[in-house]
Parts: sequence; structure tokens; C-alpha cells
Amino acid sequence: MIHQHIGLRTIKTGIAVTLAVFIAYLLKLKYPFFVGITTIISMDKTVVNTFKLGRNRIYGTILGAIIGTIMALIEPGNPLLCGLGVILLITTCNKLGIQSGISVGGIVILAIMVHTKENIYLYAINRTLDTFIGASIAFIVNISIFPYYNFHRIQQKVESVKQAMDSFIDHLEENNQAINLPNLQKDLLEAKEFLHLYKNEILLSRKKETTIQLEEDLNRLQDILTQYHILQTIHKEKHPSVFAYHKETIYQQYLQLKK
Repeated sequence: MIHQHIGLRTIKTGIAVTLAVFIAYLLKLKYPFFVGITTIISMDKTVVNTFKLGRNRIYGTILGAIIGTIMALIEPGNPLLCGLGVILLITTCNKLGIQSGISVGGIVILAIMVHTKENIYLYAINRTLDTFIGASIAFIVNISIFPYYNFHRIQQKVESVKQAMDSFIDHLEENNQAINLPNLQKDLLEAKEFLHLYKNEILLSRKKETTIQLEEDLNRLQDILTQYHILQTIHKEKHPSVFAYHKETIYQQYLQLKK
């Protein structure tokens, strides 16, 4: 039997959808589906990403509602106008940098054009309200229930790379292939991504000095790997001074790393 771990994001998404549908019923909204689906597609790993996704999907819904209403006023249900409306939506969202709003905006256009028999103005307003409620619930749940905090994971990843670098430096004189560069580069990129997420997260008390130190360590580790790649391309016997320079640069960066 395979045991699969259920992640915190999965649990939070389930809680958010439960709240979304419950609130939709409580407010007697006609289409709880739209509230729930917006909640699902707005939930992300971090609070800041959830906020951005929700915001962009609200913008996308507003654009979709405006475009769908205009097209429906011309001729409801016209297939050509449906396609032209979606093209206009995608082009506008791309220009505004809100690509994550395209999907929900497109759904709103099609819903207005081919699905609704209600007053199109009222329907457009209601879809915008549904999206706002769904995105807001996703944000509130994400920020209230164990918001993403990866500081210790960053520290662990940086220490792991440092330990691999210790082994590399110990054997550099004897063997220029002492470490597995692809794996080390992968670990380094992961650590940088974790740090980026941490620095951009909102409503977290960041340890500024420690964060700066970690960033400096990651930059030095990257410099060492870059110098090592260069070293691998230099013929030691033909260019001894150049080889020695890059090797010394590696040692100096490593010494700075150990301080």
C-alpha cells in the first residue's frame, strides 16, 4: 500500500472551499460554483502569491464581465463574438501582466454570452462579486492557517551545500571532479528559490541580518561554482597563471564563506 502525504496547502484548499460554498449559501448567491472555483484556483503555497493570484483573477473577471457584456449587447451567443471576446481578453491581460486572470475572465465571457438568460448587467456584476468573495476567502485562509514559512528550510539547504563545498575544497588539489556539479547546482538553485519566496512573503517577521548573510553565502557559493566551471575549461600546463588565478579565487571565496 502506498501512503501519500497530504500537504498543508491541500488541507487549506479544502477548508477554503468549504467556507466558500458555506458563505455562498449563507449569502444566497445563485452560483456557489463560481465562488468555490475561484477559491481553488487562487490558493497558492505562499500568502503573497495567493494575494496576487486572487487580485489578478478579480481583474480578469472584471475585464471578462465588461467584454462579455459588450459582446452580448451586440449579439448574445454569437460564436464569432465569443472567440473575438476571448482574444481581446487574452491580449489585454497579457499587456497588463495579469495572465493568471485569463482563465476565469474567459469563463465569465462565455457564461455571459452562451449560458445566462438573466439581465446581462446583473449577471456580470454577480460574477465579479463571486470572484471577489472566492479570492478573499483563499487569502484569509492562507494567512490565518499556518502561513508558509521556509526560513529553517533555507538554512538547512545552505548548510547542505556548504558541507558539499567543504568536501570539494578538500579534494580540489587532487581531483577537479570531486563533486557532483549538477546536484550541487540544483541544491543551490532551490536554496535561492526558497530565499526569494521568504523575502517576498508578507506579514512575516523576517530576520533581516540573517537573511542578508544567507544571501551573501549563496552568492559566494554560486561564484565558487562559476569559477570551477571556468577552471574546467583551462589547460593547466598551457595557461598555468590563468589556472592558478581561478583556483586562488575559489579558495578566497571559500575562506570568506567560512568566516
